[in-house]
Amino acid sequence: MDSDDEVDAFAALLETDDGVRTLLRYIQAPDNEADDAGNALALFSDHAADDRIARLVHDAKLVDTLLCHASLGDVEDDLHLPIWRCLAAWAHGAAPLLVQQAFALRHASLSTTSLVSATLTSLVASMAQDLQPRADELFCGLVDADANGFCDLLKQYYVFGGNTGILDLVRRVLSTKAEAKALCSSGLLRLWGREWHQEHDAAFGAAWTALLSHLLHVLHPARPVLYAGSDRDSQWASAFLALALSPLKCVWMEMAPLVLDALTSIVAPALRAHPHCHGVARWLLSKHEAIPLAMARAELEAIAVDCERANHVALPTLEIGLTLTEALATATSLKATGNRWFRMGNHVAARQFYRLGLSTLKVAAATARQALTTPTTTAALPIGACIEVAWMDQSALPHPSDVDGPTRVEVIYDASGDDDVVALSRCRLCLSLSDQSALSVLQVALCMNLAKSLSHLRMVDEAIECLTFGLQLLPDHLPALYLRGLLHLQTMQLKHARDDFFRANKMAAERKDKPTQVQIHKAWKRLQVLTTQRKKADKKLIKEMMAYLDTLAIDGE
Repeated sequence: MDSDDEVDAFAALLETDDGVRTLLRYIQAPDNEADDAGNALALFSDHAADDRIARLVHDAKLVDTLLCHASLGDVEDDLHLPIWRCLAAWAHGAAPLLVQQAFALRHASLSTTSLVSATLTSLVASMAQDLQPRADELFCGLVDADANGFCDLLKQYYVFGGNTGILDLVRRVLSTKAEAKALCSSGLLRLWGREWHQEHDAAFGAAWTALLSHLLHVLHPARPVLYAGSDRDSQWASAFLALALSPLKCVWMEMAPLVLDALTSIVAPALRAHPHCHGVARWLLSKHEAIPLAMARAELEAIAVDCERANHVALPTLEIGLTLTEALATATSLKATGNRWFRMGNHVAARQFYRLGLSTLKVAAATARQALTTPTTTAALPIGACIEVAWMDQSALPHPSDVDGPTRVEVIYDASGDDDVVALSRCRLCLSLSDQSALSVLQVALCMNLAKSLSHLRMVDEAIECLTFGLQLLPDHLPALYLRGLLHLQTMQLKHARDDFFRANKMAAERKDKPTQVQIHKAWKRLQVLTTQRKKADKKLIKEMMAYLDTLAIDGE
C-alpha cells in the first residue's frame, strides 16, 4: 500500500461499519500481514474521538485483543509501537494489565518508555470519571500491593519521557495516606519541585499546584489552607507551605530541601510574602535531621528573622492600660486567632499569639492590682473583701471576718479554715474572686495551648515550664497535669512523670473521668517500661565502671 490511492482506499473503510469490522479483522487475525495490522492500528489511533468507531471497537473488544498480543511486550516487533499508540488513544479498561506491562517494559528503549508514560497518562485521563478508591488495592485498583514500586515506575517514566501528564495521573489515582507516603518516599516531589523552581512553566505550575493541594487534602483532610492571593504563584506558595507544615516525617524530610531550593529561586518572593513562611522556616529548623548542614541552617535562620520582622501574620502590639475586662476580651480574641494558626499547623504563629495573650493578661492584672491601695483604717476594709496578707516571704488570700481595733483585723483562711488577727499594714486589697477566677482560667487555657505549640517545635523544657506556671494558678487542672506528665515522660524525667500521673489519676478517679483514666493508664504502662529499661542501663553502667576500676593499679603507701 505504497500509493496514495491505496492509502485512501484503506482509510475509506472507516466510513462504514462493515469497513471498520474489516480493519478490526486485520488486527485480530494472526495470519494477516503486519503492514495491514499496523495501518489499521494507526487509523484507529487517529480516529479515537469518533463515537461510532469507538462503539464498534468496544464491541469487538479490541483493547482485550491488544493486551494479549505477543507484540505488546516485544520491543523488536514491528507492531509494538503501533499497539502502544493505539492503547494510548483507546484505553478504556483493563488498567492493571497495562500497569503490569509497564512494569515489564521499564528497562526497554527510551522511545518505548516514553510511549508507555503517555499511555498510562492517557489511560487514567480517559477513566477519570470511573476511578474509585478501593480498600484492598492501591491507586484505585491500578496496583495490588507495591505502592513504592509503582511510584518508582512513574518516576522512571517521567525522567525518560518528561510527560507532565504524570502529575495529573498521580492526582487522579492517589487517595490514601499510604499512597501519599509512598509518593513522598519516591523522590518525585523533589524532582517536580526543582523543575518548577527552574522552569517556572505556567502549565506545569498549574498541575504541580493541583497535586500539592490534593496531597495535602489526602494527608490532612481537616487542615485548612491559608490562601494569600489569587495569582498563580500565590496559589502555589499556599499549597507548598501548607504541605511543608505537615507533622509527618516522610513529608517534611522531603519538603525541607525543596523549601531551601525555592527560597533561592525565582519563586522566592511569593514564598517570603506568605504568612506561613516564617512558621515553615522555624518548623524545619526545629527538625535538625531535616536540615543538618550548618550553612543551610544559618541561611534559613536569617530568612526566618526577616519574615518575623515583616510580620505577615499581623501580630498586634502589646496594649498597655487596658481594664481587666478589656484585657480578658483581647486575650480571648488572641487565643482564638492562635487556635486558627494551630489548626493550620503553623505552631510558630500560634505561639506568638498565645504569648501575647498571656502578656496582655499579666500587664492588665498588674495594673488592676496597683489601683487597689493598702487600707489605712479598718473602715476601708469591708467584711468579706478579697485581701492579700503578707506572711514572711509569701502571701495568703484570706477573708476579713471582723475588726480588732483601728489597726488590726480578724481573717479566716479559706484553705485551712483557721482564723488569725493580723495588722492592717500587712493587708492589701486584691482582685475579686470572680475576676481572679476568669483570669486564672484563661491564663491556664493559654498556657495549655502554648505548651502544645512549644512541644510541636521540640521546645519541651519551655513547654513544661509553661504548664508549671499554669498549675500554680490552678493546681487541680487535670488536662494540664496530664500533659505535663507526658512531656516529663518524653524528656525521660521519670520521677516527675510518675508524680504527675499519680496525681492526675487520683483526680480523674474522684471526678469519674473514665476516658482520662484510660489515657493515664496507657502512659503509666509506658512509664513502667522506661523505668525498667533505665534500671537495667544503670546496673550495666555500674558493672562496667566497677570492672574498669578493678583494672586500675592503685599503689598504696
